[in-house]
Amino acid sequence: MLKRIKRFLNKNKRKINDYQRPVVIILAFAIVGTIMLVLSKAAVPNASIEAEKGTATGINVIANDQASGGQAIRFSNTTVRRFFADDASWNQTVTQIGGEVTQLKSFAERFYDYGGGIMPATKTQLPAPQIMRLSLVDYSVPIYDMLEATTTVKVFQMGDMAQSMKLSRTGVKNGDSIPWNPSWKAGEGNDAIMHIVNYQTGEAYELWMVHRDRDINCAGFAILGQFSAGKDLCLGAVEHYNNLWTAKDGSTIVGRGNGINNLALVTRADEVATGNIGHAIALTVSNPMFGPDLIDTADEPLTDLANAGTNKAFFMRPGTRLEHKCNSRSKIFLDDSLPMDATTRSKTIPSGMRFAAKLTENDITAWLDSKGYTGAKRQTAATFARAWRDYGGVVAETGAYGVTIETDGVIGPAKDRWVELGLYDATTKQQSNLDFSGLLTRDRLYVVKPPARAGDIADFALKPCK
Repeated sequence: MLKRIKRFLNKNKRKINDYQRPVVIILAFAIVGTIMLVLSKAAVPNASIEAEKGTATGINVIANDQASGGQAIRFSNTTVRRFFADDASWNQTVTQIGGEVTQLKSFAERFYDYGGGIMPATKTQLPAPQIMRLSLVDYSVPIYDMLEATTTVKVFQMGDMAQSMKLSRTGVKNGDSIPWNPSWKAGEGNDAIMHIVNYQTGEAYELWMVHRDRDINCAGFAILGQFSAGKDLCLGAVEHYNNLWTAKDGSTIVGRGNGINNLALVTRADEVATGNIGHAIALTVSNPMFGPDLIDTADEPLTDLANAGTNKAFFMRPGTRLEHKCNSRSKIFLDDSLPMDATTRSKTIPSGMRFAAKLTENDITAWLDSKGYTGAKRQTAATFARAWRDYGGVVAETGAYGVTIETDGVIGPAKDRWVELGLYDATTKQQSNLDFSGLLTRDRLYVVKPPARAGDIADFALKPCK
């Protein structure tokens, strides 16, 4: 192309004066640039999913726009690497994992009918999708980059929590130091969760009940001269691991209600921005199954589970435990007078169970139109709808009312992204929620086949009730 332009200039040099020559040259290079741009297709951003081809070198590889060690979702020049291994069951689509379990349809109906809470007879029983919301502030899970830590901080367990659980199941001890930045804040709500991640190495800290106003609960350590109020962290629990990019079923830790890592299943704003969340979402429900009788789904035929969910309690993979194994947590229900018996259990759903919805693109479009969603919010709503179709949601935690979808929220570094996604107003500090009613209907919801048993059941699940 350049040679042709040069020949043209030489051939017509007598016709081009000194003022015209620069114009012709600029025009020629503009034409060449346009042609090269079209050929490279650089002007057309495409969303895609990159299969695993590289090594777990982390963010450096991603920054160079090359293959990551785990599956990565690409939009234009932005790559978001999802947490945990590609073959972790929650990172596989419902088709990859095995599709629907028709024998368990009744549990999808339980989720629809009672997922938002088993209401007292005096109140209206609302379907779960009607009271489903995203946890952008309360019970959100801020995730901070470990490389932005400016210091370290010592961790100590609250005295009242030490009566019922360990500080850590992964070896963190009272007085140990972890990376820290004084600007970091936990999600709001009683759980006060936050996580610290090294995106390059896969190292992660999961912190629970980080209440900076409850230092009095670590008074015992202060008396011993170990804890410094206002400086050290007084919290409920902390877990530490180094396999964020490679962990999967069988190599998880007990970091959330259903017995797997807390970072598993959390929806991040950056994932939503790509148009493909890329994994099952975390559901906090208000009708969790309770014990004490327990079976493991790996040892029980699927056809028997419908009856087991009334007479016996069970959990489902990828979960590794029944969060409420014993009958002592009656207040997890909205009506404290509910008996902890087979009748009540017949309205509950097990930890780890995965639900999805049978949806077409026409169904999604009709729902978006019916809600009047436009602009960024419409795109975000469509992304969540497709996540329900392609990946579904896993029963992960217990809530007090309604169903919530766990996200990294607006308290941490994801705030600006959620604003861009049309779900948060930074000026008014108001959340704009998504209304899933009309999309997740009773007939569309179904139970997804659980993965095969991998690894041991968490110790908690096998302990007898006292």
